Amino acid sequence: MNGAHPATAGMAPYLEGLLRSATGRGRYVYPLAPGPGLRKGVVNRILYYRGSFNPPHAGHLASLKHVVKHCGEDYNVVAIVVEMTHDEDLWLKFRGQPDALLLTSHQRLLYWEEALLRDADLRHRCWGIGGYDFCGWRSGFEGLVRESMARSEFDVRVVHLAGGDYIRPDAYSMERFRGPTDYIISDISRQVEFQDAQERMFTLAGCEPWEKIFGIHQGAGVWSCRKRDHPAYTVRFVSAKEPMNPNPSSTAVQRAIKTSKPEALDENLRRSGALSHHLLAKQIGDRKEEKETRKKRAAEYAAYGNSMISYLCSIRNW
Repeated sequence: MNGAHPATAGMAPYLEGLLRSATGRGRYVYPLAPGPGLRKGVVNRILYYRGSFNPPHAGHLASLKHVVKHCGEDYNVVAIVVEMTHDEDLWLKFRGQPDALLLTSHQRLLYWEEALLRDADLRHRCWGIGGYDFCGWRSGFEGLVRESMARSEFDVRVVHLAGGDYIRPDAYSMERFRGPTDYIISDISRQVEFQDAQERMFTLAGCEPWEKIFGIHQGAGVWSCRKRDHPAYTVRFVSAKEPMNPNPSSTAVQRAIKTSKPEALDENLRRSGALSHHLLAKQIGDRKEEKETRKKRAAEYAAYGNSMISYLCSIRNW
């Protein structure tokens, strides 16, 4: 080989090294088998899907599957990273909602893990992570990747998968998408605001007009637009010929949790689209049972305390 560097490299050791560089009590889920490796001479993209996922539902999984399947071979997705937001961020998001179910990052990761293991298209190159702290790097996980690859011969970029309602054409919305970052979005589970019913595309603020890469084919169409501040980076839209109906949401799952009787909870969670609904139902049941036990124990302590007070008062009066 004359000391020449290999033209390809495995993805697993690279991602494991990145996660060891992060802080926090993190946990990650391995793919079942090695997926596509890093290649020289092309852009190797890591699809990065970060969200609350409280709890994860079928719409989250459908968005990920649709984008991976139809984004185009030119996109060269070599790995997928699904990250759960921090527990503190989740608490801040749901503050003022005392009845909302708050799942830890490790619990949310468990539901994703089961869904990924059952999916033949994702389980070979998808990593699930939760509990890590990437704040030591500018731009979080993406900043860590960019810094580590500055010393590498491979061109690796992070592309952010965003929800259908996350990118809007107005300047205020697009301000957060400035900078050297790729984004990809789909309307499989949530309608987008930059395309009308006639499939006319509205130009995003700070971006060039949309270009059709290919029209509706095998259930999807792909459009792309370049960012004016960083022309090498794009926003890619992977449309769905037949979006999900009804659209699942974490709000619908939370509603099923609040309104369901114990014996109907598992089935109602399934209908609402919750991932790993049986695990979620069991956890909720265990939590309610534990809450009832604490409540009963507190009542017993209170009754005992009241009886002691009555006894002491009787002695004093005697």
